[in-house]
Amino acid sequence: MIQTVFRVGDEHYDWADAVISWVIRGLWADVEVDLMAGLACEARLARESGETFARQLEEQASEFRYERGLLSADETLAWLARYGLDRDSWERALLRSLLRRHWSEQLEGEDEPIPISEPEFWRELWPESICSGALARACRELADRAAIAASAGGSVADEKADDATRLACAEALAHTEALASWLPPDLAARTEQAVCLEHGYQRERQVEAEERVLGATLVRQHLDWIRIRGRSLLFEREGEAREALLRLREDADEIGTVARDAGVAEKSVDFLLDQIHPALRSQFTSAEAGEVVGPLPIFDAFGVYQIAAKELPALSDPEIRQRAVDRTWRDRVGHEVDERVRWEIAL
Repeated sequence: MIQTVFRVGDEHYDWADAVISWVIRGLWADVEVDLMAGLACEARLARESGETFARQLEEQASEFRYERGLLSADETLAWLARYGLDRDSWERALLRSLLRRHWSEQLEGEDEPIPISEPEFWRELWPESICSGALARACRELADRAAIAASAGGSVADEKADDATRLACAEALAHTEALASWLPPDLAARTEQAVCLEHGYQRERQVEAEERVLGATLVRQHLDWIRIRGRSLLFEREGEAREALLRLREDADEIGTVARDAGVAEKSVDFLLDQIHPALRSQFTSAEAGEVVGPLPIFDAFGVYQIAAKELPALSDPEIRQRAVDRTWRDRVGHEVDERVRWEIAL
């Protein structure tokens, strides 16, 4: 837990710092809940199930390796060794994930949960947090906060004098103490540091960028944020959708009439281009107001769209402005991480 994962200036951060950061943000509880459910599934499998999951487990292992670029068994074992894991603990974590999905409904309906021993829980918490990817995500999010703190020029010492921060530290410590047997002993200091980093991050997050910066973001994203308004029809068969398209495009029939004749619902649509599948965007990008687009594959159906309006993004649109604010913030965080964070471990 005290292995350094990354550095920002003279500060270094390890796995425990990432765990505590997620604890105070209320995110770590999901890791523990998933582990408890997975252990219950393992116990159920051993006790009452005659099912075998060898093929599914092999597929899950292949997917895990593919996502991390682990092309051989040796590379996989080296990856596991980097985190102090062996093949057995890895496969158990994968099996728990598989069983949770397989028995999700049954788990929700359990009247009495299967008892899990405390030693087993603490033993499996590390493999669970690593193999699920939760701890890697916690580290990346902690790196965001450490980088922003460094860019703002403040320090943890500046935050400590704040009474609200002190109160938040005390409340957070009450939650992290449950992990005391699993984390290093300097829990109070680490919790205080995590709370201060979080407060600094959220404070900086509330400082809205200048209009010119938001405008520059808008220019970069203007194609993605074009708004499409209109009406749509959804058909089970492509042939029916093509017939509707011809009536709308060639015969200039009203869309309500086409919908009524076909026995389908006419629906209003209002979306930004980045809210639809990338493969479908080009047809809307090239279309003008008044045109009909389709048929487009929508899951197991086919859609026909009549465009009423096509609006370029503007900061006067509250949704677009919020997107520009969010995108600008993410760009700033990404830049500060690239400039300031030195990774000791490749996540």
